[in-house]
Amino acid sequence: MTHLKFVLSALVTAAFIGCNEPIDVKDIPDDAITGPLTVDIGGDATRDGGNLGAVPDTVDSIFLRLDEVSINHETEGWVFIDAGRQDIDLMAERDGGSVQVGEGDVYIGNYDLLRLSITDAWIIVDGVELDLIIGNGVALTDGLDITVAMDVNESTSTAVWVGWDLDNTLSVDGDVWTLGTDVNATVNVE
Repeated sequence: MTHLKFVLSALVTAAFIGCNEPIDVKDIPDDAITGPLTVDIGGDATRDGGNLGAVPDTVDSIFLRLDEVSINHETEGWVFIDAGRQDIDLMAERDGGSVQVGEGDVYIGNYDLLRLSITDAWIIVDGVELDLIIGNGVALTDGLDITVAMDVNESTSTAVWVGWDLDNTLSVDGDVWTLGTDVNATVNVE
């Protein structure tokens, strides 16, 4: 009987853990109250551009391969809101541009974290492709969690912009290039 209690306890625990799994946007029930949300990524500290020219002229491109974008809802947990796998060239967006990486209707309510699942990163210097280390101890398998306080409402549109200040976050030591994770995030509600 003790073995049976252990197995039942393990099954109940596994069921509860399974409830915390990410919810795909497609799985949000049709009768749920939702609001529109978009997520964009750029390559500057601000949307206005304003880079300082500190990135060496030899840098052609800085790529991040983004597999998933998800946001953490106050009661529903992680909700996916991505546009599929994308390779984003931060240098191409450096002068105030941005790339949409997620769009959809999500549960209304409060969100506190945005997770970017970056699966690869590389830099092209003088036409040569090199590995790019994502700094600050972030393991690519864990995703990059960014604190964003936002409230999604059904009568407004919420937009999140995430930007890398390449002048201050890109560094090189010999032939080893590193991109820091000190990013800027802004939320705009209209």
